[in-house]
Amino acid sequence: MAPYKSVKYRSWYSEMHKSEYVNAELDPTDTVINTDKLNTVVLDWVVQVEDDGQFDLFILQEFQKSFEDWTQDIISAVDVRLRKAVKELLRHRGIYIQINSRDTVITQLYNLLHLSSCPIWPDDELGLMRLQLQLP
Repeated sequence: MAPYKSVKYRSWYSEMHKSEYVNAELDPTDTVINTDKLNTVVLDWVVQVEDDGQFDLFILQEFQKSFEDWTQDIISAVDVRLRKAVKELLRHRGIYIQINSRDTVITQLYNLLHLSSCPIWPDDELGLMRLQLQLP
């Protein structure tokens, strides 16, 4: 797994981030999902978390608070590149999410919304993550 790269520096950021939806609120009960608005809301959350430097339980709680009413359908409407970036950010910041899981990233992110504590890292993956964080 490559070192985490901020979403602000990914090639798709400028095409996905729509200024008209900055600071927008999403209503999870809406029957029609505006994907531009959805992606911008998630991008803004990711950038905020990248800048805040939160780790472990704090970032998990922030994730849960921000997306608590989201369904798997809403998460699935988020651009696949952005879902992957959220997973990478959470892993990089200490939240264990299995790599090469049979569960989709959608299911993995949805399941995080309902945890009361941080998942425990298996020793082998924890060792790999520690090595990764030592890279330049």
